Amino acid sequence: KLPQADGSAGQVLQTDGNGNLTFVNQPTSGITMADSWRLTTNITSTTEAFITSNWVRNLTNAQSGGYFHMGAIGSAMTESSGAFSFPSTGVYLVRFYCTADTNNSSNKFFEANIQATRDNFSSTQMFARGYGNMYNSTSNTYVTAISEGMFDVTDTSTHKVKFQYSAGNNVTIRGISYNLTYVTFIRLGDT
Repeated sequence: KLPQADGSAGQVLQTDGNGNLTFVNQPTSGITMADSWRLTTNITSTTEAFITSNWVRNLTNAQSGGYFHMGAIGSAMTESSGAFSFPSTGVYLVRFYCTADTNNSSNKFFEANIQATRDNFSSTQMFARGYGNMYNSTSNTYVTAISEGMFDVTDTSTHKVKFQYSAGNNVTIRGISYNLTYVTFIRLGDT
């Protein structure tokens, strides 16, 4: 049987399987949020470290040539001292692309790590790790390590991510006016 009253604009009919119909909001389909950030300056370190500064959002910061090439969908991520917060609950695909170079002949590995928290960084957990192979060379050698994973965000105030790199010896993490070291966030759906 049809409901007694009409629904609101945009609502659709839903059945409970027992002959009862109600008006409900139409489910959203497709991607409702996508965002990307990049590192703007180089970082040199001898040990594993979090990237805590020089992140900019691609949509609002012109890339090489002064053009705004990047697009975004929905609400933006927020960043504070390298900690990224999500704009809404849901399941997100998080990707980290980290590019480095070295001229140290004993460097043999490079890592790009995503650290996640569910308690606002009272503790963290390795969420995803990607390795790159550094050629044993005395001239500049470049490598990109990629890590990614799906993160179920059920609390936007405490569920966050940070990005970390690690290498056997001195490396330079590359940041510039285009995507070289960067992160992407895509909301895949409801939690």
